Amino acid sequence: MTDSPMLVVVNDEEQYSVWWSDREPPAGWRATGFAGTRQECLDHIETVWTDMRPRSVRDPETRSVRDPDTLTVRDPATSSSRDR
Repeated sequence: MTDSPMLVVVNDEEQYSVWWSDREPPAGWRATGFAGTRQECLDHIETVWTDMRPRSVRDPETRSVRDPDTLTVRDPATSSSRDR
């Protein structure tokens, strides 16, 4: 590995990665403003990314219906047709 400049990038799920500083981040990723060697970027990520779960899992407001903590089970015998 060389010590070429790298960037720390993050996606909408608040997952972090390193990316080459001379390239645009891939679609869905944006630069955080931190740059350095690959190792410096990895060290920075280790400091700031303390919860590895994606944001949609951590944040109750962005949870999907499939989340077991928010899933409602209906009895088909008592549910109306619009509940199904």
